[in-house]
Amino acid sequence: MNNRYSVVVSSCDNYSDLWAPFFSLIKKYWQAFDFPVYICTESKSFTYEGFDIHCPLNVPQTNTWSQNLIDLLDHIDSDYIIFMLDDFWLKSPVNVNLLNHCMEVFENDKNMGFLCLIQQKASSLSDKKQDFRDVVQVPKSQFFRITTQAGIWRKSYLRQVLRKHETAWQFEWFGSKRSKRLALQPYVVSEKVGSVFDYDSGGVLFRGAYVEEYIGNFLNKEGIVLSKERPIAPKAQLENKEYSKRRNLFSPRYIYDYIRSMI
Repeated sequence: MNNRYSVVVSSCDNYSDLWAPFFSLIKKYWQAFDFPVYICTESKSFTYEGFDIHCPLNVPQTNTWSQNLIDLLDHIDSDYIIFMLDDFWLKSPVNVNLLNHCMEVFENDKNMGFLCLIQQKASSLSDKKQDFRDVVQVPKSQFFRITTQAGIWRKSYLRQVLRKHETAWQFEWFGSKRSKRLALQPYVVSEKVGSVFDYDSGGVLFRGAYVEEYIGNFLNKEGIVLSKERPIAPKAQLENKEYSKRRNLFSPRYIYDYIRSMI
């Protein structure tokens, strides 16, 4: 068992129906998986054959996303974390050689606080001054340089970036701003090496519903049984429902959250 790293799966009790499909796909596509797993959920427990899974929290469902993650970190001894969301359902084999290389690079470069393992906009950038050509430091001008996409974190750095009152979206938005003043920096895999994981962008769930465009692969190829309690809808429809009320960046609430988050 590789105890230097722990895999953290961000979830909640209401999404427990995602766990069996998630781990069945990990078992199929992640060769020689040997990490302890911590599910960040409020109180439910879960087991899956072949995995060392821990669900240590017993907290109110009113807790924020960030508060639960902060509490979970207190239960993890590993210095390094591989972070994933519960609806990042794998579609093909994990690039284990690249993952192992990224882990080695991450441990050797003390400037790295976070290494995103999925290609992002910054992946196409090049910096001749960088020691490692397979990863790219995310510029401070880049939006969402902090992201919940699958990646490697120093536990201490993740704890620095988190604020207990924030949602996942606020963690990405405000955390990206906070990261500019921290000593350690976010990195991302470069365009030339590709991504470690293959999953649908944003995950198979959006606002609690299955994304119609994504689930066909898992129904037909993988034989995944979906929860009958969840609706299925096109992503555009779900996005329209969510974004019909645009975030007012000058609202008192946003200003209040911004001040709290930047302290």
